Amino acid sequence: MKNFIKFLLPKSDKEKLKALSSLFYHGKYKECVTESKIIINSKNSALALDAKRFCGLSNYKLRRFEDAKNLFSEIAEVSNNQDDWFNLCTSATRAKDINLGKQAFDNFFKSGVVQAENKMLSMPNVVYQYVIALRDIKEYELALDQYKQLIGVYAKLQCTEEIHLQKRGVPFLYQTLVIGKEIMQNNYTVPEYDLWLTKLAKQVDIFGKESIDEFRERENIGERDN
Repeated sequence: MKNFIKFLLPKSDKEKLKALSSLFYHGKYKECVTESKIIINSKNSALALDAKRFCGLSNYKLRRFEDAKNLFSEIAEVSNNQDDWFNLCTSATRAKDINLGKQAFDNFFKSGVVQAENKMLSMPNVVYQYVIALRDIKEYELALDQYKQLIGVYAKLQCTEEIHLQKRGVPFLYQTLVIGKEIMQNNYTVPEYDLWLTKLAKQVDIFGKESIDEFRERENIGERDN
């Protein structure tokens, strides 16, 4: 009853968003979806857009990817914001709408798009998350194309030490090798994968070589398989 009465009390737009934020960041995703839907049709367009975002993010957390996709499709067309294109990319891909996911991914990098507020959305991190989404729906060939682009970042860097990578918004090489294992094993034979790792080790610095050696040892890949 107390919660019901509290909900009936008038709230400012700021308070409404704060309430949605609290529900979302406390993991109460179902409740967040329910309450966000109540204010999605608000006459305040900014409030309505933020409510849609919380609804979309909550649906994504609940693995309701189709619902999340539909919401972020509407949001991104209005905001043209990198954050929203990224969310559309991952939700559409996990909903197995490959074309829309790729379109959203491409739009993220287009000129004229509003810069992301989320500082974690660097190019390497966006590609990293896109690769994971493609892998999880077993689109291994498409994932491989993006994975190669991501791996190319490490070959170009003069230093792959973890602190250096973190400052540049680049995922740690070891983590990238782990998320790529399933992709590589579904595109290459064991000898081909072994050779690929050997070539990569020659393109990176000492920190990169250590990451590759650790990956081979822990995952029993490459030379240990021969």
